Amino acid sequence: MTYRKKIEEANDKKQFEPFLTYAEDVRFQINTARNIGKEEGIEETARNMLKNNVDIGIISKCTKLSKSHIMTLL
Repeated sequence: MTYRKKIEEANDKKQFEPFLTYAEDVRFQINTARNIGKEEGIEETARNMLKNNVDIGIISKCTKLSKSHIMTLL
């Protein structure tokens, strides 16, 4: 399961809402958006590297993505 799916699943669990203050909820939403953006940025970097014929091993080493994950980005 990808990080994004885990976050979306956690957001769908309404039983946690009553326990969060407004500030905690906002902080959680900001952190969620930040992490999703970071993940998307890493994937976009990997796509650009693929388009420029960079070796998949190097892409994996630079982005910390698995080679199989990188292949799904093609």
